[in-house]
Amino acid sequence: MIPVITPRSDWMRSPAKQQTAINRKPGLIRKIYTLLTQKGDPTLINCAYCQKAIPEETAYEYELIYMHGALISRKKQKYCSKRCASHDQMAHEL
Repeated sequence: MIPVITPRSDWMRSPAKQQTAINRKPGLIRKIYTLLTQKGDPTLINCAYCQKAIPEETAYEYELIYMHGALISRKKQKYCSKRCASHDQMAHEL
């Protein structure tokens, strides 16, 4: 069977360079484009452990203690629950 090329077929689409041109746009236009194409509610944040979207006012803030080389470091993270915070702390223990 010989394929038929019509104006609506896949062969007639624009080249890859033209499809990804938005990634090459300078500064302000690129920032505006990424802001407008964001998915979801901008008032929600992601849990640092399970990546579940939660409202910022209900987030559980926890100070994560972990080893950065030979030094002990501390970092504040926001989690959806105390359980996620404890699981993330266990994941960072040596």
